[in-house]
Amino acid sequence: MSPISVIYLLLLGGTWNGVLASQFQTLTLLLLGGAVVLWRVVRWRAGWVWHRTPLDGLLVLWGAAFAASVAANPETWRRSAEALWYMLLYVLVWYAIADTLANGMDRRAWLNAVALVGVIQLPIVVLQVVNFYSQGGTGLPRPVGLAGNPNLLGAYYVVFLPLAVTAWLEAQNRLARVVLGGYAVVTAIVLAATFSRGAWVGGAAAISMIGLFALVQHGITSPQSAWRAWHALTRRRRQQVVALSIVGLAGAVGLIVALLASINASGRGAELRTLLWQYAWEMFARQPLTGEGLFTYGYHLGSFWSIPPEQPHSHPHNLPLLVLSELGLLGGIVGVATVGVIAWSVRATWPRLALNQRWPYAAAVSALVGSAAHHLLDTPMMMPAVALLIVLLAALVVVPHPSVPMQATWRKVGHPIGMGVLWAALLGVGVWQSGIIAQYNAMLADAVRAGNPSLAAQRLEQIIAQDPFNAAYRRQQAYLLGLAADRDPARLEAALSAYEFLHTLEPFYAVDFLNHAALRWQAGQQAEARALAAQAASIAPNWRLARDLAAYYDGEASSPPRRVESIYAPNTAYFQMLRFIIVAELLPQIERPTP
Repeated sequence: MSPISVIYLLLLGGTWNGVLASQFQTLTLLLLGGAVVLWRVVRWRAGWVWHRTPLDGLLVLWGAAFAASVAANPETWRRSAEALWYMLLYVLVWYAIADTLANGMDRRAWLNAVALVGVIQLPIVVLQVVNFYSQGGTGLPRPVGLAGNPNLLGAYYVVFLPLAVTAWLEAQNRLARVVLGGYAVVTAIVLAATFSRGAWVGGAAAISMIGLFALVQHGITSPQSAWRAWHALTRRRRQQVVALSIVGLAGAVGLIVALLASINASGRGAELRTLLWQYAWEMFARQPLTGEGLFTYGYHLGSFWSIPPEQPHSHPHNLPLLVLSELGLLGGIVGVATVGVIAWSVRATWPRLALNQRWPYAAAVSALVGSAAHHLLDTPMMMPAVALLIVLLAALVVVPHPSVPMQATWRKVGHPIGMGVLWAALLGVGVWQSGIIAQYNAMLADAVRAGNPSLAAQRLEQIIAQDPFNAAYRRQQAYLLGLAADRDPARLEAALSAYEFLHTLEPFYAVDFLNHAALRWQAGQQAEARALAAQAASIAPNWRLARDLAAYYDGEASSPPRRVESIYAPNTAYFQMLRFIIVAELLPQIERPTP
């Protein structure tokens, strides 16, 4: 791994655009493979040695928690397998970055790469704001940058802000201070413009951490030392401290006022977060030891609230609750231990640093603390780019230099072999999946263009044969077969079978049951259709379409309901199955059922 590869992953390869688009997937895997080969060649030629890291034992425990979670929830193993690929990626990236740091690479190289991403993002954000107003937009725009979402962009700027502030504090001449100070102010403005309240809290936590480091740096660790330091200041310095304190206090008050005002904002009230937290806790209570399964919060959410019309979510907007709901007490204990090791590493590392190394280290710690605070109100690390950024920050904070080389023969021999095998396996599976997704995306494009759902469903068989338990492929095939059955009743039996199997993979998505009900009604199986419509209405009790169709099938309504697509239709596929779908997902048989 190298800082250059990190720049690409943060700008494109690790964003949802890079993850979902098959052409970017292939490019990312090739570049990642090249970066790994380059890293291994460089370390071999430079004579680097392998070192232990403070998280070695904890990573083994995380693996055990993942394994226990998957083993205890075999019905959702395919969803968990998707997440396990990314978990392995993060572990391998951790070891690659830790290796460079343990062998002497300066933290500044990595921090400069991250800072460069912030510089590149800035003109894109400005252009988005200009376009918003030039197209007649009113109010305050929420820029998305290259992240594709303002909350995810906020996760970036939680990191960019402390890097900018510490660079300003380090500046040695007036011009540098003016330029970096201006950049820090602009970064804070962009962070505010995302209107991501979790990111606001994260930014405030990061700046507070920088203030704490500044106090420690100047020996101000008690009221007595603060009083002595105040009396030692010149009059001008006292004025500067007072002005800075007023600005900080005003910023804190402004943040509190903005957060309180935002609670009453339309569609952004506190009720959503508290409900998602409550459901996560109930999932944990159902299976407290191992959780409900890695990457299954979104899967189980449909058993708690009405989707549609409510929006699907793949996480509860709180990382500790996500860990508890999916990995149970095992994951929660390892998570607490991980936080403890990181805190211990900060306390142990800071006094040993030379003065010129302290501000870069403070920048990394503050950015990590800000990200941690952000993840108490949101979970942006669901996007791989943000997760990779956090892995990088954790390595910069935790890995000591000098580090302890591996001593045991089995580790010195086994570690490089294990790294090579795991990287080969990871990239191999990634290339295989990327090829399948490329075929799938091409098939979807052809299906929309040609308007032949029967042929598209037949072509989809080749993709399903390679990945038979992927719910996105199964759902898309069932929908295409349902469209084909509307034109050709001979395809009806295949459509019914497809929906029957889909329910075993996704039992909490009301749309599937409603489509299945319409197909059973078309087949003349009225009793089965009523039962399926009632099931859809019980899964999504707030969905008027499900209630109206159930009433029609029961003879309580004289005409079928008007079909209305869910505005959140792509959400489930995008962020829970990591696949594209045809946006329309309701069958026409719902609106014009066969008598």
